[in-house]
Amino acid sequence: MKSIVDNSNGTKDKRKKYSPSLIRALYKEAMSLYRTCQYAQSGIILDKLIVETDDVSLQSNLIKYYHSRAWRKHSEQMILIGNYDSAVQALQKSVTSIPCSTGLIIFLANCFAKSQNSGAENTGMDNAGIDGSVDAESAKLFKESASLYLSGKVDQAIEILQEKLIPSYPSNFEINYYLGIILAGQDKPFEAIKYLTKAVRLRPEHSDVHWKLGLAHASVSHIPESLHHLQQAHNLDPSNNWILSHLVLSALQGKRFGVNFDIKLNSIDNYESVGESYALNKLSELIAREPEFVTAFLELPKTDVDKEIFSSLLQIILRALENYPEYADLHYHCSCVWDRLGNTDNAILQTQQALEINPRYINALIYLAKLYQRTNRCAEAIDRLQQAIAYGANYADVHYMLAEMYRKEGRISQAKEHYERAIEINRNYGPAKQALELMTI
Repeated sequence: MKSIVDNSNGTKDKRKKYSPSLIRALYKEAMSLYRTCQYAQSGIILDKLIVETDDVSLQSNLIKYYHSRAWRKHSEQMILIGNYDSAVQALQKSVTSIPCSTGLIIFLANCFAKSQNSGAENTGMDNAGIDGSVDAESAKLFKESASLYLSGKVDQAIEILQEKLIPSYPSNFEINYYLGIILAGQDKPFEAIKYLTKAVRLRPEHSDVHWKLGLAHASVSHIPESLHHLQQAHNLDPSNNWILSHLVLSALQGKRFGVNFDIKLNSIDNYESVGESYALNKLSELIAREPEFVTAFLELPKTDVDKEIFSSLLQIILRALENYPEYADLHYHCSCVWDRLGNTDNAILQTQQALEINPRYINALIYLAKLYQRTNRCAEAIDRLQQAIAYGANYADVHYMLAEMYRKEGRISQAKEHYERAIEINRNYGPAKQALELMTI
């Protein structure tokens, strides 16, 4: 299926939109391919969907997440067989949606906090700070240099760092690091290398300084040095697709100069971010405040990656329940997620707990009735629906559901009564009409 269709005049119309049903169908197909490790094929479909989504809905964000992840995983497959050209192409696609292939929980936290990484072009000077080892006047000068840089007065910013701060604090990481990346951005790689080398000695655990130093070395064809620092940056930050793409590009550059380098790949499947616990706490607070967050997940089409998505969601809800065990809504939504994961017993348990907290919780009563019906506990299901109706769920579909249960139990008069009640509430309720007609044959 083409995402760009031909107009009657033969030109291509990129504004043509897929229907919501087609987006859901293609999304399901892409997830099926992803689940079976056919990452390139999945990525090709997601390429099309990226331009068709609203960039706001949960499904739109998940399309971006799996688009980036599919191309990252395809790049890993290519790196492992030495096909660096294809790996670079895949990584370039990956960073167009999300620069870092984190786990789903961290992605969701970033997504809903509107705090995603802005990409490789950000020098970080807009958030520049300096540690407490410098005096107040020097800290003020450092902030002034950052302000000058951001306002486009780069030479003045460099002068402050190079002439006033480096002489006083030659071993300060922030001064060396920011001076190095500014000089690199001004096409002064040899000067940049000097300061970034000092910075990397001061903070060898800092992935960004290895990254920027590797790029500076690459710009002057210092291939072994470039490869060393980009590999270190990748080791320290395996999820960063920009870093991996630059490492692969540097390896390709090395081949042209007769330098063969085997990339030591850190797969995102083996990467556990230290930020996940923090992200989990942040999302658990979000869910406690906004239960609609869960509803958005439950409205997603069923796909072959449901286990991954809903297992992550379950972790978030369970963390929220640790903090707010008295919230009936959380127990109810936890039940819905357990059900989506195929665990009916835990779904029943959580709905029961929701009703212990709030016995008049209509949605929970109806949902528990459905779960009881599914597990052949029809009498209990009928009791829950009767309670729901008594508490105000006087809806056509609820009466129809109750009538169906009575019919299956052989209680025909009660079934007829509730079919008729459903029709009284909604004259056009087709299922109830059909059921009554069948009963009179």
